[in-house]
Amino acid sequence: YQELNARANRLAHELIALGVGPERFVAVGVSRSEQMVVALLAVMKTGAAYVPVDPGYPAERVAFILKDASVTLLLTDGSLPADAAEGDLPVLAIDGTTGTERSGSWPAANPVDEDRLGELRDENAAYVIYTSGSTGQPKGTIVRQSGLVNLLECMRRRFPLDGHDRMLALTTIAFDIAALEIYLPLIAGAQVVMAPQDTIRDPIALGRLLVHSRATVAQATPSLWREIVEGGALKAAEVPDLRIVVAGEALHGGLARALQRHGQVTNLYGPAET
Repeated sequence: YQELNARANRLAHELIALGVGPERFVAVGVSRSEQMVVALLAVMKTGAAYVPVDPGYPAERVAFILKDASVTLLLTDGSLPADAAEGDLPVLAIDGTTGTERSGSWPAANPVDEDRLGELRDENAAYVIYTSGSTGQPKGTIVRQSGLVNLLECMRRRFPLDGHDRMLALTTIAFDIAALEIYLPLIAGAQVVMAPQDTIRDPIALGRLLVHSRATVAQATPSLWREIVEGGALKAAEVPDLRIVVAGEALHGGLARALQRHGQVTNLYGPAET
């Protein structure tokens, strides 16, 4: 935790020096790694909002999001398409594994309002997520600091975690539920198990990761949980007392009962709405 905080702080101070602050938007296009968590925390520490961009998106969608959100800066480890950033958009390249080589000279202390370009308020934007665009042009939804805090505090009461817990993070950061998977463990002293990019769309691999990582909490859509269960990698004897969170789609009774054989099941919906 100390190392994670110091790395996020150093990057935050560097971002502040580049003009990043409250009510400004920073695009984050980073591959699934510990550096992705560092990048997200760093942006929020500046008081700015992050705009997650999935490196798997087509270049046209990435370019649209960057322009539509009027981002101040693009933070990337080089995993985005080379032509994603057009015009004079500033780009800050970060190391995909450690992020320490370039930022070692920046302070490791937590940024405060005196360091920031403005006061951080509850109503400030925390992040922006874009709709799928399946019914028209994709639209950006702003989630504010107070909304994110309310969600996390509510979930911390419903899902008490401690240093023995491991939560599997398998959702692209372009979806709202990813905030729960990353930040809920971090405000409770638990561990985040970051599912690699080549695993998040493979139900069999995810089932194996659940077992091998000894995850105690995991969240997924009903359709993905069904594939994991039917794939046979999830066995009650291998993942005892797993806390299962289901969100994003209707949960039918048959699947709910099948999941209950593996642990406690909670049907959750509406992080962005909250």
